[in-house]
Amino acid sequence: MFMHSTYLVLISRRAVLVLAAMLALLGAGAALSAAPIPGLFATGVNDSGTPLANSSVDPHYRLVQSADATSPGPNAVVVLDTLFPIVTGPWMASSPTSKWLGPKADQSVGSAAGNYTYRISFDLTGLDPTTAVITGRWSSDNAGMDVRINGVSTGITGDGNFGAFTPQFTINSGFVGGSNALDFIVNNASTTVNPTGFRAEVSGTAEFLAPPGTPASIVTHPTSRSVNVGSSTFFSAQGFGSLAGLPMALEQRTDSRRHRHDLHGRLRDALRCGPLHGGRDERIRRTDQHGRNAYGRRHRAATAQPG
Repeated sequence: MFMHSTYLVLISRRAVLVLAAMLALLGAGAALSAAPIPGLFATGVNDSGTPLANSSVDPHYRLVQSADATSPGPNAVVVLDTLFPIVTGPWMASSPTSKWLGPKADQSVGSAAGNYTYRISFDLTGLDPTTAVITGRWSSDNAGMDVRINGVSTGITGDGNFGAFTPQFTINSGFVGGSNALDFIVNNASTTVNPTGFRAEVSGTAEFLAPPGTPASIVTHPTSRSVNVGSSTFFSAQGFGSLAGLPMALEQRTDSRRHRHDLHGRLRDALRCGPLHGGRDERIRRTDQHGRNAYGRRHRAATAQPG
């Protein structure tokens, strides 16, 4: 699992802070690149991304909420693109990358007014959910009320301009290990039956989890920098390895004082260091439960010097 450790240093005196990064690695490994998230697809395509035939049931999206008693779901159906509102109508034409879905195929007549929720499920087993990112764009008739990840609102909406896609959106939080659900909520306006549909193109990536027993190593080094008085800065580092069964801690040293911050298995952490005083050193390292540095010999030194 990749580890992103961030250290915040605040300057409280009239001084210029020089951040010196010192690192001696023991067997540092190469970082693994992000992998595509399996199970994410555009609407109206098969497992290979090829457009489905009209009236087909989409194999990836389910209609989990329907306002139409005659089309209650869970099937989300590819809309007939040989009829209005796609032909001689206001909806975007089908493309090689996506097609419209609806509660039923013939939307020339339409469906009941109200909300419809389309869901795609995907699995992050073997991937780090804290590194997952989904990007995409969508369109709907009428308004796109919300996009939710695992039932939690992202605040992403659509204006119901079914002649075009929304600008690209990004989701980078709310993921969990294993199964996840991405919901698109569409409102069919008016009080009578009228056309409604949903269309999306989404993809995502996440970093691999390290196999159990993989030795921890730093793969991205922090850089040194100078910071003006009154401002703040961050140390950041990236590591790879398995932490299963290995309690981790951050250790902050200021002169003879030592402060330990247990991570309790968390792989992302932040530590505020300070205030700094002229001539003192701040050293931070990551240790295991025996006080050993889990990454070899690594520390960051932050020294305040008179300005």
